[in-house]
Amino acid sequence: MNKNSNYGKMLLKYRGKWVALSRDEKTVIAAGNSLPEAIEKASKTKEKQPIYVMVSNTIGNFSF
Repeated sequence: MNKNSNYGKMLLKYRGKWVALSRDEKTVIAAGNSLPEAIEKASKTKEKQPIYVMVSNTIGNFSF
């Protein structure tokens, strides 16, 4: 469930990248040019169950 009504602003600077969100969906904990890169970076954080999102290059679109 989307607990953050401000995804657009939060993800704008990550266009074209994979991001790892905190479980509460309020914080970007890692980002990378590929999913494996984002997973590797997220694994070095305290977050145990990140949510991975590919942010589209088109403003306003992203997919889980």
